[in-house]
Amino acid sequence: MGLYLLTDHIIWLERAGLLKIDKTKWSKLSYRLWLYALVMNLSRDFYELKQILHQLNFGTLNQELQGKTVHPPNTISSKLNLYYRVLALHKDVVLDTIKNGCDICLPLSQLGYLSISPRTVGLLGVISSIAGIMPLIDSSYKLSP
Repeated sequence: MGLYLLTDHIIWLERAGLLKIDKTKWSKLSYRLWLYALVMNLSRDFYELKQILHQLNFGTLNQELQGKTVHPPNTISSKLNLYYRVLALHKDVVLDTIKNGCDICLPLSQLGYLSISPRTVGLLGVISSIAGIMPLIDSSYKLSP
């Protein structure tokens, strides 16, 4: 993420008239670095979610689920309900996954790998911004390393 921010600042310096660069080249590099950072963030998020679901399958989340014994669900609705309860305990990871999932569409669109409308770009930006603000409002949404 640091290299993306560096390239973003270089582009800003060019826009401010303080630096002369090939803006197209630097913008493309910036979007590639942003995409790389988001892929790494999503990889971490999916790994965390996999670990959470692994704990669920092997019963190590019993204490977190208020001491109730976790039995394999018999129906789809009971399984979904169990997943919902487990993921609600880890809302920080879920929120970060949603934010990164929305964000990844933006550099993909700018690099030409994904075709989305400006309206969709705006909607994804709003969702990502709200997801980014949530940890500031409620610290239980803050992802800890």
